[in-house]
Amino acid sequence: MWTGVVPQQSVVNEEYLTKIEEIVDLCAEYGIYLLFDMHQDVLSTAFGTYDGIPLWFGNQLRKPQKLFSYPFPLMEPPTEWFKNYLTYSSVDCAQKIYQNSTGAWIHWDDFRSVIAERLINKSNVLGYELINESPKDNFYTNPARALPPYMSKYYLLPAYDYLVERIRRVDNDTLIFYEPITYGIFLPVYGNLTGTGFSHAPGVNSDSAAQQKSVLSYYSYCWLRQTGDPSKEMPI
Repeated sequence: MWTGVVPQQSVVNEEYLTKIEEIVDLCAEYGIYLLFDMHQDVLSTAFGTYDGIPLWFGNQLRKPQKLFSYPFPLMEPPTEWFKNYLTYSSVDCAQKIYQNSTGAWIHWDDFRSVIAERLINKSNVLGYELINESPKDNFYTNPARALPPYMSKYYLLPAYDYLVERIRRVDNDTLIFYEPITYGIFLPVYGNLTGTGFSHAPGVNSDSAAQQKSVLSYYSYCWLRQTGDPSKEMPI
C-alpha cells in the first residue's frame, strides 16, 4: 500500500487514495470494517518478493556491497520467498529503517499520516497497523537482534513511539495496531529470550491514554506449532 500511496519520493498518488476511499465507503455500505495494514514480506522486490516499501525508499537504504550483496549468504535466490529473510541485504535494510537512516522514519510517517488524514472520518476504519510482521534487524552484525525482546526494546519501540506520536497529531482516536517480531510469541516467555519485549504501548510517553487506543497484534501460525498432519489438524 505504501508503494501505491507514495510511488515516488514526496509524490502522493491522489488518484490511488481516492480509489481507496471509494473502497472504504463501499465497504461501509455493507457493514464491513477495515484494518489498514502496512503489509510487507521481506520489504522489497530487491530481496525477491514485492515492494512492501517503495522501491525508491529501499534504494536509498541499500548500499552496494560486493561481499554481502543479495542473496548472500545463500548461493542463489531462494525459491521459497520466506528464506529471503535470511539474506544479509534484507536484514541490513530493515536495520536502516529502524535506526532512522536517511530520514527513514520521516518517510514512514509521511505515508502513515497521509492515510490517517484521508480516513479519519471513516466510521468503518477499525485502525492502522504500523507494519506487518516487522522484519528482524541485522543479526549478522549483532546476533542479539534475532531475539524478539531485544529487537522490541532497542529498535521497534523507539520507531513505534515516533510513529504513533506523529499519527496522533492527525488522528487522536483511531486504534493503532503494533506487532512484535513474529516468532516472539511462539514460545513461553523465558527471560530475555522470548516474548514481545514491549515495556509499554507505543506512544504512551506522549499520550497517557495511548494504551486504551492500542492493540497488540501478532501471528500465532498454529500450523508451525502442531506436530501432526497439518492437513488433518489445521482448522479450515
